[in-house]
Amino acid sequence: MIQPDDIDGAICAMQKLCEVAMPAPHYLKLPISLTDEELMDGDPLFVFCAFSVAVTWNLFLFPLAIGLTVTWSGIRTMVLAVELFLFFCLMVFSFVVRNIEIAELRPYLTRDELLWPYIGGFALVLYAASTTSALVAAFAPVSSTIGQLAIWNRWGVTNEHALLALLKGTCITALLLGTYTTNKDMFIFFKSVAAERMRQRWLAGFLKDTYKSLSNRVRSAEAHGNKALTEKWNGGYPPDLNLTAIHKSLRKTDVQVMRHIWDEIVKREQGIPSWMINVPGIAAWAAEVEHCIDSGAGHQTAERDRPLGSESTER
Repeated sequence: MIQPDDIDGAICAMQKLCEVAMPAPHYLKLPISLTDEELMDGDPLFVFCAFSVAVTWNLFLFPLAIGLTVTWSGIRTMVLAVELFLFFCLMVFSFVVRNIEIAELRPYLTRDELLWPYIGGFALVLYAASTTSALVAAFAPVSSTIGQLAIWNRWGVTNEHALLALLKGTCITALLLGTYTTNKDMFIFFKSVAAERMRQRWLAGFLKDTYKSLSNRVRSAEAHGNKALTEKWNGGYPPDLNLTAIHKSLRKTDVQVMRHIWDEIVKREQGIPSWMINVPGIAAWAAEVEHCIDSGAGHQTAERDRPLGSESTER
């Protein structure tokens, strides 16, 4: 009878035999070995969608939860203080991460979308004011020091009335901003997707025509003594591909791995992972190479650190 230990030993032997007979390619590291979590959490657009939903749900659930609490139990300041504090903490975290991801995506923003950080900041101030007033109203009977913070009492306004006024204003603001955020975040998502499609089309055209002609121009310039171009061209590889990758998990990828990916993209192989590279960075690198070719070796040494648009500005 075959024992389980014999089966395990045979499996281990077969695995070792396969490793010897078919060694894994050197490039089967990152990003080939990315887990689903790394793949999703490293994508700025995916993270933006997640925290955009978090901000929107917070804005809509806030008035619903506060309204149900007041309707069910009345003005119980301690319960309201706990709820407001939790909503405030979640709102701050989601709001900050959402804005960070928008900055990484760099979509085209309209005038009112540029004002969103200030509008959202106003909502956070209302959240903080409501939370503070609820905490003051909850602990005022316990501590006279905290009770002195209730400045509205000097004008004859009770803690409950002050808290209700702030809650009413905050709830109305949250509902309005929730609707606005849902509308605008959908536009940001669509603009980000459209921008990515345009980048991919530019990359396809660049590799089909411009990259080949650029390679020929580089060889011709190097033959005429343009040695400064050699460092800029970098053997046909954009510099620091692993550092310029938009995907966060790919920023720690080995340079040789990203060069292998670039070779696949240049060869236009089926299923090339062009989303793994920073297309605007490729465009900037190509523009620098063309500028280096046109300026010549001697002129390039003096102009290396100058902005690309400096000549047009001087003219």
